[in-house]
Amino acid sequence: MSPAISVVVCTVADPDDTGCLRALDAQDFDDYEVVVRDDPGLAAARNAGVEEARADNVVFLDDDATPRDGYLAAAADALAANPVVAGRIHHPGGGPVSRLVGGYDKGPERHYVTPVDGSFRHGRTGVTGCNMAFRKSVFERVGGFDPRFAWGHEETDFVRRAVRAGFRVLYEPDMAVDHWYATSVRDYWRKMWAFGPGDVAFDRKWETPLRERLLSFLLPVRLGPTPTAGVVATVGNLVRNASYLRALLSPRQ
Repeated sequence: MSPAISVVVCTVADPDDTGCLRALDAQDFDDYEVVVRDDPGLAAARNAGVEEARADNVVFLDDDATPRDGYLAAAADALAANPVVAGRIHHPGGGPVSRLVGGYDKGPERHYVTPVDGSFRHGRTGVTGCNMAFRKSVFERVGGFDPRFAWGHEETDFVRRAVRAGFRVLYEPDMAVDHWYATSVRDYWRKMWAFGPGDVAFDRKWETPLRERLLSFLLPVRLGPTPTAGVVATVGNLVRNASYLRALLSPRQ
């Protein structure tokens, strides 16, 4: 008999050292299986996880995302209501990075996220890859994650295709995890640099209008909840723009 939920965890670490698995073991909900994948390329690993999953409901967790109490029950409830679900993400700590990525925590109320067509650049689909869930029917309808996205934007691209196919995104605050987006300011800037190739691949695939591409270059300044957070975010945007230009000018493989 198939489980109610398949949890796909993509990791290159030893599964015994993966904290999210211990947190899942502590849940009251036990009608689930865990599928661990270490395939090269995050999109390829996610696709392999979907293929291996026995349940019709597939939840994706990063290996460093720690599910909170009631996570699996909330995921099952949300997927019964809607085939595409975005979970809540709490960023630990109280430093400038935590304040800056406060938007990670999208609020306490369940609601539908309705991305406006054309505003998907840089991840604006309401879904974050470290905590998301889908019915298998979504993959049957729109295909899998695009393997050209080795890291970054694979979930944005997938959800954009799902929205184009008529699906809606349900935000479920009780499907909550703790997850460090970045552990320090330097780590935050390193992550911004890593986004460059994915940004270019996404813009090329979706033929992002030039005016949208230029906007982030002409207006890199970002106001944060504190002056320090604003400076960190602005420097991060400049780093990401530099990485974008480097990837854009690199020969295509």
